[in-house]
Amino acid sequence: MMRNLQTPAKEVNRPRRFLAPTDKLEYNFELTGPEHHHLSTVTRSNIGDMVCCGNGEFDYHYEIIGITKNATSLRFDHKEPNTANPQAQLTVFMPLIKLDNLTLTVQKLNEIGVHEIVLFNAARCNVPAKAISIEKLRAIATQSCKQCGRSIPIKVSFGKIPPTGFGQIIFANEHEEKMKLHNMVFHYFSPGALIIGPEGGFTDAEREMLCKTKGVTSVSLGNRILRAETAAIVASAIILSRHGEL
Repeated sequence: MMRNLQTPAKEVNRPRRFLAPTDKLEYNFELTGPEHHHLSTVTRSNIGDMVCCGNGEFDYHYEIIGITKNATSLRFDHKEPNTANPQAQLTVFMPLIKLDNLTLTVQKLNEIGVHEIVLFNAARCNVPAKAISIEKLRAIATQSCKQCGRSIPIKVSFGKIPPTGFGQIIFANEHEEKMKLHNMVFHYFSPGALIIGPEGGFTDAEREMLCKTKGVTSVSLGNRILRAETAAIVASAIILSRHGEL
């Protein structure tokens, strides 16, 4: 008796994504430096392959027409709207934590579709702002776009809490006993904000201030206390999934 073998799903042939000079996207040009090395040595792309470079709202597609030791020649083919850029605008207010953990957070929040990260200082933050390189975090976000397909990377900046100017503000509060994030009803969400506390938690004064801020909803992320980077990723994923981004 023959087994009923399921036909494997057809593989989607997506062009590999690279970073390119923004002033040459609708023209033929040569890819050089680290991006050329990645194309020719790491991905082992060949002449005739299609590649993609993103900028703003569009993806720009090229055919590889030449590869030398120091450069890859690309011929412009067409551009099309990028469908991986997030539509729901979620801004995550993130405390100052170790740079390695922030690097992971920026990378993963960029992948799942967060619009912006705003870094803030709190009483129990043990990392000074001068230890955080915004430029490095922005570079991480840009590189992460090659993985997830975004052409507009997540924004990264310094700021303060409480946030203002958002449709809804969600406060991940480890002391919250009633409202669970997965039970929350969202109204006028985008643009929305999510506040994550530092490793030692907010002080009573900070927590009271946030709970009394207009538009803030205090929510619990569950029965376990999560690290700041874990809480940011988990809560963002739940929120964005509710808005069709995941």
